[in-house]
Amino acid sequence: MRAEAFHLFYPVCPVVGDDPELTRARYWRCVATRQTLVNALGLLGVSAPDRM
Repeated sequence: MRAEAFHLFYPVCPVVGDDPELTRARYWRCVATRQTLVNALGLLGVSAPDRM
């Protein structure tokens, strides 16, 4: 998933909501997206900041 796609996802689908199962699923999607970006940047030899 590209960072742009995640950027578009976040305002439309808030991670924390009333449904605990949906909140968990969206949280893990965020975690997976972060890890994918870290891996991709690592392959390119670019460091990934912990915070922005």
